[in-house]
Amino acid sequence: MTPYRKDKPEMGLERQIQGIQVRLNALRQNAESVSVPSRTLLEEAIADLNSTLEELQATAEELSQQNIELLATRQDLEAERQRYRTLFELAPDAYLVTDAKGIIQAANCASEILFQLHRDLLVGKLLVMFVPPAGRPLFRTQLERLTELVSQDSTQTAETGENDRGSCTTLVRHLSQDWEMQFQPRKGQTFSAALSICAKYEPDSRAISSIHWLIRDISDRKRAEETLKQSNQQLETRVTQRTGELSQVNTQLQLELSDRKRAQLALLQSEELFRNAFAFAVNGLALVGLDRHFLRVNPSLCRLLGYTETELLTMTSDQLIEDSEAERQRSELNQLVLGEVQSIQTERRYFHKLGYPLWIVASTSLVRDFQSEPLYFVKQMQDVTERRIAEQVKTDFIAIASHELRTPLASIRGSLGLLASGNLDTKAESSKQMLSVAALESERLVRLVDDILSLDRLEAQKLPLERQLCRAADLMNRATQSVQSLAEERNIAITLIPNEIEVWVDPDRIIQVLINLLNNAIKFSPPQSSVALGVQTQTEQVLFQVRDRGRGIPASKTEAIFGRFQQVDSSDTRQIGGTGLGLAICRTIVQQHGGHIWVESIEGEGSTFYFTLPIM
Repeated sequence: MTPYRKDKPEMGLERQIQGIQVRLNALRQNAESVSVPSRTLLEEAIADLNSTLEELQATAEELSQQNIELLATRQDLEAERQRYRTLFELAPDAYLVTDAKGIIQAANCASEILFQLHRDLLVGKLLVMFVPPAGRPLFRTQLERLTELVSQDSTQTAETGENDRGSCTTLVRHLSQDWEMQFQPRKGQTFSAALSICAKYEPDSRAISSIHWLIRDISDRKRAEETLKQSNQQLETRVTQRTGELSQVNTQLQLELSDRKRAQLALLQSEELFRNAFAFAVNGLALVGLDRHFLRVNPSLCRLLGYTETELLTMTSDQLIEDSEAERQRSELNQLVLGEVQSIQTERRYFHKLGYPLWIVASTSLVRDFQSEPLYFVKQMQDVTERRIAEQVKTDFIAIASHELRTPLASIRGSLGLLASGNLDTKAESSKQMLSVAALESERLVRLVDDILSLDRLEAQKLPLERQLCRAADLMNRATQSVQSLAEERNIAITLIPNEIEVWVDPDRIIQVLINLLNNAIKFSPPQSSVALGVQTQTEQVLFQVRDRGRGIPASKTEAIFGRFQQVDSSDTRQIGGTGLGLAICRTIVQQHGGHIWVESIEGEGSTFYFTLPIM
């Protein structure tokens, strides 16, 4: 360790102390030879000098201690600087220090080897000059990113008034991730390198003081990766070739399998196909013994009849049908056993476990063994209940439609017949009346056809809804304007109770519903009365209501009137008009919008029709 050496300030202080001590000794010697008053003054001066001397000695000791500490700090800094220099010089990777523009300011030994240029020649050159032209845009982009990060850090430090490194005045900013690029020395071949950089900067000035570059040559690693890639490709090629060879061998072995083994495999596959076809068939399937007991049933049949598999396996097929049909079924199965027919198809009523009837088409055939002896029956059962209901509805509809069409056609035919006979040639008023009857009945006939077609398209969803956001008040106003003339003709007042709520609907369809309900309310209301149209908002829906003061609807008809060709009174069609399809059309439109329509009525007081639409 370097011996302690006193600095000049400390040596001057010692000389002052020595001078004061000399003067103090001289005063003490002269004190005995002076008079008493002078001695007192002299003693006071001596005391002051003693006090000053003590303070100077304490200061001297403090300075001496600080000097020792300062020297130790200098020695530590020098040792740290030497360690940094050693690490800098002995680092296995190139370590460069540049300014903010990328001009090299310092370089270690590894840099000389990597760039094949003495450090003295490296210093002062732009680092980007050692980057091939193709890589320079990336190089400059990374420098710009580092500058932006430093600027952001400085801005955050300025806003908070502190930095994340305590009292340090110089901060360090690392680039978020390393990257790879090519370098090209002045002499030698281009090499690949991995770069890691950081910048030192002063937060107050936002200026980068230096950029430190750690550059590692990864050419060997790149070559190893390329070699490994080529080896993998060669290995994959060999594996592909070997796989092809093994595939050919395997194919040959498969071809050499015995006929017995192939037959066994085919049998297993056939059994699996049968099991899957039986289990996943849409229609009900059953294997029935010669005694008509169920031997096996599939899930579809269980769902169709409502029984579990266990329950059906304890039953006979006769227990599912009426007694009169059971005897007929036994006769049909006997025909199969005797070979008189190959298969039988029947349509009869079966009964669900819950007791309600099902119309089922059953196809039955007989399975025999290799000696043609009967083994069991195979029965396939298809539910046609909905088809039967649809056919009945179709029949009823045709009958009602024929009646409704025949009535206006008869009136038209009679009126035109009278005109054609010439009996009314001299009676202009009667002829005009007959023509008016024919025109009215023609209009009724056209409305009937239009309503039938509209209802058919709506139920078949051939008229898609064109939804849009509409104000309920606008829909009500447009519907009211359409029926205003009819209301004035019958002396009926229409009262609106609007609401500013908006709904997501097909406006033409909802207006059609409102017009149908308003028309009915006006037609069935007595003169001098009123019809109210209102709307209100509920929790998750909008409720429309049309109220009249008419004769009301019997409770037994409040649901039936929404069917096709339904009227409260059959005479209404002749007296009031209408096709009997208006409310059916209303229900279909409301249901397509996701709503519900119903009526509440008190006979003799009037009716209120309600329908809901979901809030968007």
